[in-house]
Amino acid sequence: MRVVVLGATGLLGSGITRVLASRGHAVHAVARGNRQVLLPEGVQFTPADRRDRAAMEHVVKSFRPDAVVDCVAYTREDGIIDRDVFAGKVAHLIMVSTDFVYKPSFQALPITEEAPVRAGTAYSEGKVDCEEVLLHAPDLQVTAIRPPHIMGPGGKLGSGSIQGRDPSLIDRVRKGVPIVLVDAGVHLLQPLHVDDAGNAVNAILCKTACFGKVYNVCGATAGLTRRYYEVIAETLGVPLKTLSIAGDIWVTVRPDQVSFVRHRVYSLERIRNDTGWFPAIEMETSVRRTVADILARGEDAPYVPSQAEERLLAALSRHSTEIREILASLG
Repeated sequence: MRVVVLGATGLLGSGITRVLASRGHAVHAVARGNRQVLLPEGVQFTPADRRDRAAMEHVVKSFRPDAVVDCVAYTREDGIIDRDVFAGKVAHLIMVSTDFVYKPSFQALPITEEAPVRAGTAYSEGKVDCEEVLLHAPDLQVTAIRPPHIMGPGGKLGSGSIQGRDPSLIDRVRKGVPIVLVDAGVHLLQPLHVDDAGNAVNAILCKTACFGKVYNVCGATAGLTRRYYEVIAETLGVPLKTLSIAGDIWVTVRPDQVSFVRHRVYSLERIRNDTGWFPAIEMETSVRRTVADILARGEDAPYVPSQAEERLLAALSRHSTEIREILASLG
């Protein structure tokens, strides 16, 4: 099958490109060219912005794809471009959405694709808008996938902490600098390795049972956010030091982080029933592989403390100590 991958040099896009090429598809990679990624042998590459209609139309005309995988569709306008460029010209379009579309207040687990959407952040709203444009586009068969925290070669570590995806995380952990976990890291997450993502896309491609549907696409197992960081420390052979910040305080300051202050555990029943796909890579394996990849690439940036962060760590440490003392005095 002839497949165009938009955003093919990003973390997820490059993983999907590798898997599809290994499965025998003819893949045409499109990206702005800002990242240097070694593409598989035989993969064609066009440096272009996916919002450049003329460039996208040229790709369609020259490559004549059967399907498109759009890993960089973020807004209603992006969906409109896809609709206008690809409708009537490709058999199938797969839009990479996000698990951040789900409403944070909804916590019936595991979360299914029927759960309420719109988290109120710009990212969530844009993705939902894009899904709606594409899923209702005439003369275009569309499937949307909703991955959670993505891991794999070229990715950074970090989720559910105030540091987020942090290029200096490995050095921070090695030096014993505390990781500030939201709500002590008790929220569950179900990371997706890019290899599993690529196999999911391969299972969905041009399958009529998948047209017009959305799918959760996540990893084989879920675990506590704290465990995610423990595995990093274990892989490095050092103890993990953590502090905690209350989720309600964190989202008051950073409302864009609201989707991290909930469990991120998803049902895979729909995609398994329609395609037979099920992820093979467990959370701890994904974490260990990503640590090894960062070290092999030499991408573990040095940790450089800031005065503001040092003040925060000191305040959280004092607060934790005072609370323990008060609780102990209560008997």
